[in-house]
Amino acid sequence: MFEGALVSVPDMPWSYLPTLFALQLPEVLLGLLVAGVVGALMALTQSDVPGRRRALLLMLTAAATLPLVIAMVKRPALYNGIRHFIFVIPPMTVLAGTAFARGMGWLGDNRRSWQPVALAVFAFGLLLPLGEMVRLHPYQYTHFNYIAGTVRTADSRFMLDYWGLALKQASEGCASS
Repeated sequence: MFEGALVSVPDMPWSYLPTLFALQLPEVLLGLLVAGVVGALMALTQSDVPGRRRALLLMLTAAATLPLVIAMVKRPALYNGIRHFIFVIPPMTVLAGTAFARGMGWLGDNRRSWQPVALAVFAFGLLLPLGEMVRLHPYQYTHFNYIAGTVRTADSRFMLDYWGLALKQASEGCASS
C-alpha cells in the first residue's frame, strides 16, 4: 500500500523513498536537514570556506542524498519502507546538526535573546516523535510523523508492516497458554 493504492513491489514510483522519508522522519530533522543541505551547497560556492570543510560538507551531502537519488532514477524493487536505506539517516542527522549549530551561532551573534526560543522549539520538535515512539512501543518502526497525520492517518494510505512482529507475539502467547 502506497499513497492509498496497492502497488506491486517492482512498480513502486520514483517518489516512494522521498515520500516515506518525508512522512516518517521527525519534522525537526526534516527542517534542519533541508537547511543543512542548502547551507552545504552554499558553502561549496564560497571561497572563504576552507577547502577541507567544503569537502566534508560535500561528502556528507552526497552520503545523505546520493543513494536516494540513485534509487529514484534506477527504480529497483523497493519494499519494507525505508529500512534498506536507513544508512543515510546518520549523515542526514549530521547535516541537520550543522544547520542547528550554525543557526544557534547566528542567533548568538545577532539575536541572543532568541536562542532560548529556538532551543525550546527544537526541544518540542524532539518531544513530538518521542511521544509517538512511547505510544507505539514495541512497534516504533511503524512511526509516521505529524505531516503524515501520524500512524492513525497513515494506516489507510501506507503499509505499516507490523504484522510480522504481531504474528510472532501472538504465536508466542498461544504457545505459552
